Amino acid sequence: MLFGFDLYYYSDQSQKKRLPVGCYFMPFYIDQDSGWQQPWSSFTQVGNEQVKRNVMLYYTGVVNYDYYLSKSHLQSLQNEHRRWKNERTIQNNFISIIRDKLKSNSTMSLTEDAFKEEIETFVIRIQDLKERQNKILKELEELYYDKLFKESRVASLHANIKAIEEDFNYAIQHEDMLICPVCGAQTENTALARYGMNVDKEESRELIMKYKMELDEIKKKIERANKKSDELKKQIEEIEALITTKKEEYTLKEYLDNKVIEKLQSIFYENEQEFENNIERLEEEIKGEEDKLKSLKGTSRLKVILDDFNACLRVYSKELGSAFDESKPHGLGEKIKGSGSSHPKETLAYFFSYLTIMHKYSTPIMLPIVIDEFKQNGSTDQSVDKMIGFAISHRPKNGQVIYSVSDEYTASCDNVMTVSLDGDTLMNENDYISVRNEIDDILNKNFSLK
Repeated sequence: MLFGFDLYYYSDQSQKKRLPVGCYFMPFYIDQDSGWQQPWSSFTQVGNEQVKRNVMLYYTGVVNYDYYLSKSHLQSLQNEHRRWKNERTIQNNFISIIRDKLKSNSTMSLTEDAFKEEIETFVIRIQDLKERQNKILKELEELYYDKLFKESRVASLHANIKAIEEDFNYAIQHEDMLICPVCGAQTENTALARYGMNVDKEESRELIMKYKMELDEIKKKIERANKKSDELKKQIEEIEALITTKKEEYTLKEYLDNKVIEKLQSIFYENEQEFENNIERLEEEIKGEEDKLKSLKGTSRLKVILDDFNACLRVYSKELGSAFDESKPHGLGEKIKGSGSSHPKETLAYFFSYLTIMHKYSTPIMLPIVIDEFKQNGSTDQSVDKMIGFAISHRPKNGQVIYSVSDEYTASCDNVMTVSLDGDTLMNENDYISVRNEIDDILNKNFSLK
């Protein structure tokens, strides 16, 4: 946890993994290779484009951490769901191919013993299907009982609300003392007592809402269970119909074909249930994650941030003298298509538009900005000087800009500390330990890492 918080993503196997360190630094670094081609591209091995976009939405304030994590989890569930469905399709296709190949074999008469053996196999299969169906029917029985109980509670609560409203209206219209018509008990008719009636009524309404939400979920479970039961019933009926038709004509070829298919199915049968269980589990988890995202998503906030992003991009492009397409809105994460000497300016305009949005909408971290070699695509010293001045003047409040230029660059900017390097490398191996110790001291003082 380098900066006091963690970012995670989910792999295609739904494993929660910490994001690579490069993801944290993407918004703050432009290297002299890919970084000047597209913003946030200076680091490799930072996940796929979707992972990268999710981090961008979180850093720019479009979504909060819960939405970011939920979105990442949803994408991993969808990937895993596709994988299970593809594997199931491959298995089913393989069995289908084998079945079609066997149909081309020659036929022979089937012995009575072999026929009986095949019928027994069907019967065993039916028994297995019926056992699974009985489990589902037991589940349905429990669901319907729970449904009936909650529906009765809702009806009872509605009656309670009606009675409370009648008592409240009666209390409003009568004296300070109420007398029970049944037992003769007397109750003071005060404002506090009437407030208690309203509290009871609101609690009853909240319970009604809770039970209705639970009833909706029960109805979904009943619908899924009924669907499973119908599928099993259909399989049972098909096997029973097959047994009936086999009694008249049955060849050895059919017997052998079915024995081979049965053997293959016995090999794959254990996986079949695993496929179905995982696909069903993932579909439920995907539905739950989608519902969670709907409650977390704020489309109005996205529009505001995109408007601000385009406004910044328009102003910064004008300041730098780069082209800006007014005919369409520009989205977060879109690719820059410019070329030539204007491309570095366009990249810089995008880069600082992101930083401005991040600073305005409470990004989780803000680090020093590091830019490697402004002189790109044949830029003149005057153009480089303009870009450096722009970067310094538009850095976030109290922020730092660290940049490198070649020895050939002669222009200069005010309020800049210059470090001249001897040799061709920024650091040599002899400096590694001393620099590391210095960095450790800074981290320990600022982040309490000891």
